[in-house]
Amino acid sequence: MTEAAVAEAQHDGPREPAVTTPPRAAASVRRVTVVDILRPDGPDGELVLRGTGRETRVRPDGSAEPLAEARLDVTAGSGAGRPITTISASPDVPGLQELLGAAAGGGFRRAAAAAVPDELARRSVLYQLLDDVPVTVLISGYALVANQRPVRFGHERIGRLVDLCAGYQAYGTMMQWIDRQGWVPTVYGPAAPTLTIDDGWPVLADLPVNAMRRHRVLDVAPLPGGTVQVHAWFRDVFQRADGQRTIVHEYDVDATVDPATATVVQIAATPRVLPWAECPQAAASAGRLQGQSLLDVREDVRAGFIGRTTCTHLKDQLRSLADVVELARACGPPN
Repeated sequence: MTEAAVAEAQHDGPREPAVTTPPRAAASVRRVTVVDILRPDGPDGELVLRGTGRETRVRPDGSAEPLAEARLDVTAGSGAGRPITTISASPDVPGLQELLGAAAGGGFRRAAAAAVPDELARRSVLYQLLDDVPVTVLISGYALVANQRPVRFGHERIGRLVDLCAGYQAYGTMMQWIDRQGWVPTVYGPAAPTLTIDDGWPVLADLPVNAMRRHRVLDVAPLPGGTVQVHAWFRDVFQRADGQRTIVHEYDVDATVDPATATVVQIAATPRVLPWAECPQAAASAGRLQGQSLLDVREDVRAGFIGRTTCTHLKDQLRSLADVVELARACGPPN
């Protein structure tokens, strides 16, 4: 049996992708961001991230009102840490070029917060694109695995990964595979349904073969009594050479938030597509935010959501809730 054949495993996680995003309510705000993860020079070349984002308000009469748009283009080198070699954005903001040379992975979010503090304070759509840089770099490795380029692990490194998250938990399906074979197996998720795209979405370019894309939607709608209903969704996809577009990760998070105090009243996470049977165990960790403030949720999630009860990708989804209060201000009163 060839190494490529040995490297493929059965996808045994949930396979229930969304077929559409929820309809937008009157007086609601929708933020959509899309990041394309490209390797134009092949698997050993630079990594190119092209992010676009849009915020749209639905007026009480049902008509759409654009609020903000942003674009972010990042090139990360192929060397250790993937240093940023080019970066540009629209709108262009002071301090962005300070990120040149910074690692696109670990430590990037701290560097971004220091370089563009006004964008962080405004909870801007551009800052959300910046916040997604390290996680899109992380998931970019899936394209290598999916092309049967096994990512090898020595036993010392395997030891560091044990219980990193629900999927990497000790004696779980993936850790047993890595310990037995020495590399991460290829796992193909379900085919991605064609989403219904409304005018709240940016224009999506064609996705080339072996590229990946992260979609993210954050809806905030006012409720009677002063709270807001929040629906957050994301999906990561991979464009296969055979023309199929398959899903790697997909999660929903639904919450009720009091914007006056930034407090989470209720929250629940729904895993739609994840690769391993153990991965959905992480969904319950979202409940830790109930009764908590969203003002420092990015830091709270980073520091407190660790270990086998959590999920790297759910954590990124929960981080995006940091912008709910700002979006709630743009909603206007309920009908």
